[in-house]
Amino acid sequence: MTVKGFQRVDQLISSIQKHLTPDLLKSAYREHNKTNRMYGHSYVATETLYHLLKQDHVIGSNFPIKQTDKYYPYHAKDENGISHWWLQDELGNKLDVTIDQFLSEDRQPPYDIAMKGWLLIKQPSKRSKELMTRILSDLQ
Repeated sequence: MTVKGFQRVDQLISSIQKHLTPDLLKSAYREHNKTNRMYGHSYVATETLYHLLKQDHVIGSNFPIKQTDKYYPYHAKDENGISHWWLQDELGNKLDVTIDQFLSEDRQPPYDIAMKGWLLIKQPSKRSKELMTRILSDLQ
């Protein structure tokens, strides 16, 4: 019997990362993204992770994060004034899909000035829906 859904957080995050492509970016981020693959994707990646964590068919029965766990969107502007987004729980545990955009440039994400926030819309955006379609293909 095959276990349905992702069983580990890193599997889900890796699938999101794998499917981040320039067509999902706002035009202002495309040039820098050519040399930094995660650059500009933090909002759509975080939005997508937020919604996927709430779907039973995506997370397997052994998944360490349950739907009752409270992960919220957080954001902060980096030293260049660019907003960075991630999920964080009440204990400070972070799920940052695009952290490599900082680490690959020997920088740190702006966690120390973070603000708890909400996504721009309640339902997944068009870009997030496209990303979810790609991710769900990994479960086929």
